[in-house]
Amino acid sequence: MVLIACGWRHTITVSSSGSLYTYGWSKYGQLGHGDFEDHLVPHKLEALKDSSISQVHSLALTIFWELC
Repeated sequence: MVLIACGWRHTITVSSSGSLYTYGWSKYGQLGHGDFEDHLVPHKLEALKDSSISQVHSLALTIFWELC
């Protein structure tokens, strides 16, 4: 793994070949594998298998909704 980004309960890594792997807690599907299963070892993100990743960031957004 040549790149790494860490979130609150998940990790994103990129291999030297450019493949993206995510692992950790996935209660809300934040790992991107199309499920809500925790992955405790690096799990290749199949949705981006044909892409070559050169950067990785973990981003958290808070959205506030105001009801009128």
